[in-house]
This record gives sequence, C-alpha cells and structure tokens, in this order.
Amino acid sequence: MRKNVKDNNPPLMNNKTRFQHFRPLKIGQRKINEFHFNLQGSWVAPYIQQLLTELKARQLNFKPSFWISTEWFSPADRPGIALPFYLFDSQLIQYHKQKLGFTEGATPHTLMKYLRHEAGHAIDHAFALNHLPRRKDIFGDHHLPYPISYDYKPFSSRFVRHLGEGYAQAHPEEDWAETFAVWLGPKIHWQKRYQGTQALEKLNFMDQTMKGLREKRPLRLRCHPVDPYQANDLTLDQFYRLKRQEWGPRVTQRQNYQGILTPRQRGESSPCLFKRKTHSLRSRLSRKHQVPLYLIDRMINEVSRHLKVKNLSCNDSVRLQALYRVLDLEASHFFQRRFQRVRI
Repeated sequence: MRKNVKDNNPPLMNNKTRFQHFRPLKIGQRKINEFHFNLQGSWVAPYIQQLLTELKARQLNFKPSFWISTEWFSPADRPGIALPFYLFDSQLIQYHKQKLGFTEGATPHTLMKYLRHEAGHAIDHAFALNHLPRRKDIFGDHHLPYPISYDYKPFSSRFVRHLGEGYAQAHPEEDWAETFAVWLGPKIHWQKRYQGTQALEKLNFMDQTMKGLREKRPLRLRCHPVDPYQANDLTLDQFYRLKRQEWGPRVTQRQNYQGILTPRQRGESSPCLFKRKTHSLRSRLSRKHQVPLYLIDRMINEVSRHLKVKNLSCNDSVRLQALYRVLDLEASHFFQRRFQRVRI
C-alpha cells in the first residue's frame, strides 16, 4: 500500500504531545513510545464516530476496536483497526511527509477513506466472511499469498476505485475491503457510477451479504491491540530509515545522478527548473512504463520534493537524453516502490 494518497494542508490537531515543539532534528531522536497520543479528544475521534454512525445506519451490529500503532492495518482474524501514530500530531504529519514524501489519511477526506477500507477488513474478520458461498468466484481466492508488488490496469471495470492506484487489484482481500468501502457510501451513487460494470456485481454481492448480517452478533467481539505504538522503542529517525529501505532507495542516494544534480544556488528554484526540464519527457516515460501521465507527474513531483529537501538543483546544462535515462531508472524504482506494500 501502500495506501499513497496525496494530502495537502493537514488539519490542526486538538491534542498536543509533549514533544510537539521540538525541532525536527530533536524529534528524530525521540523514541516512538516516548510520545503520548490519545484517540479521545483528537481530531481523528469525530471521524471514527462518523464511521460508527455509518455502520449503524446500515443496521450492522458491529463496532470495531481502534488503537494507535505505526501504520494502518487490521490484524488477521481480529475485528479491529490500527491507525498510524503520526496522524495524532500536526508536526509529525509534516515530519512523516518530509521523510517519505507522502502521508496516508492526514486530511478528513482521506482519513474517512482509510477508515472505511479498514472497516471492510475488520467486519470480514468479525463475522468470518472468508468462506461465504460465491465469494471466491466473485472476488478470487483469499488464500493466495500477498504479492511483493503488483501491476494494475487504471481503467479496469472489474474493480471499484477508492484508495487510488488500483489498490483493489492488489489482492482478493483488498478487493473485498475496497468494495466494502464504496458500498458503505450512498447506494444510489455506486449503482449509478458502476452501472454496466463487473464491479457492480461485487457491490451487489456486498449489499446482499451485509443485509444478511443485519442485527446479527459478530463471532469475534474483542480485539486486543496488536503492535501498539507504546511497544515500539525505535527512534523516529530509526523508524523512517527502515521505512525508506522498505520503500526503496531515494533519488538523491543514487550515483546515477552525478553530473545532473548540483547544490542549489541561492534564490534558485530547483523544483521549477526540474519540472521544466522534464516536461517534454513525460509522454515518453508514460509509454515506456505503461502508466498514465498523472502517475508520471506524481513521480516527478516526488523527485522535485527531494531536490528541495536536499537543497539540490537540476544542472541547467544537462542534456535531455541523460535526464531521461535517470528518470527511466527512477520510474522503475518508483512504481515498484509505490505498490510494494499491499496489505493495509
């Protein structure tokens, strides 16, 4: 996943942590379990309540457990949802974005998307829905191992589109969770949007399944927190170093950029120069890697952010062919990295 949704202007947080006012360098030296986060009273709490209200409106007798961990996930066979710790401090949201280039659920809109997705996993676990008749025929075999990475078809009519980047295509269980998230919205909306598609068959199956669960008692009621943030004694710097290794090498660490990136001069706008240089290469990269232009633009934007963070600039005299070669390499790493972590 790795859910990757672009988040801008994260909301101000109501709950303050002890270390919120430290500079980034000092924050990085703090251990994760030294922070004090609380779901109650946080900006996240009203949206959790909104999710519970949506479930109740569908007459589902299901209330998942929630706790704070290091990432989004719903543990296997447990009716609960873990949320990443950085969502509970506005400065940590910015620090996470600085370190990894993206956040997951740091705005109200994207937060609800992730909550609904994880609720799809959690209700699956609570009612043991894996062995429903016809589910394998419609969604595929949930026993299949999770892939290291996945390819997807952006405009496939077989899958719903919710978290982005074709996440429903990553695995049958993710297809189920994404379909549930869309189903939880107004029925008239998804019936109209997916009319005449194979995805509508999945939505109708989900609709019938959830109607069959109305007022029923879940088989699994309790869920003890799995991997709570309080048990993680890594410093933030150690945590993000491991994350960067997981998501692949960063562009400024590659020797292939020698002669292309130079220290940025005072007053020089490295992102603008880089984007101007690469604009004519977008279509060529899109054809080569068989991805739409908006994903190429997303890759270029990520590279631009790292140029700014590392105070680097694109060499004005570099030839386009040389720049294409390194962007071609970057695209190979980027698209493998973006889809590498698929279970959330």
